[in-house]
Amino acid sequence: MKILVVSDSHQQTTNLEHILKKEADAKAVIHLGDGAEDLDFCLPLTAHKMIWRVRGNCDPLACGLKEEQIFDIDGATVLICHGHKYNVNYGLQSLYFAGLSHSAKVCLYGHTHVQKADEAEGILFLNPGAVKDHRYALLFIENGDIKFELKQF
Repeated sequence: MKILVVSDSHQQTTNLEHILKKEADAKAVIHLGDGAEDLDFCLPLTAHKMIWRVRGNCDPLACGLKEEQIFDIDGATVLICHGHKYNVNYGLQSLYFAGLSHSAKVCLYGHTHVQKADEAEGILFLNPGAVKDHRYALLFIENGDIKFELKQF
């Protein structure tokens, strides 16, 4: 399954729309916060896709989104968060332990605006970068096999 992963759109809905159009064949969209509600402005482009999103530190508490979600995609456990609660600006140690405790194969986070991929003990840690800076990621999961691409436009 092809999954579009975005974060930190910060009301840059034009950039978000551009990415959604460019990656129209993605079956799912994950928004990692700080603009998670921006997807509401792109409904025609997401109408037939699975959507997961979490609240970032700049999203209003009243938006009703969780700060973290854990789910399974085609044989891989995925943890998504914005990252601020795990202090990702100072490293991935806290996120690493959260991933281990949930037996995650993928931990997706944003917050830093820095596009980055790391791997530790079989866990992929992926930050798609900031939509506002024209960055995003693609995640491919099939039968537990995980691949990714870091993208920009």
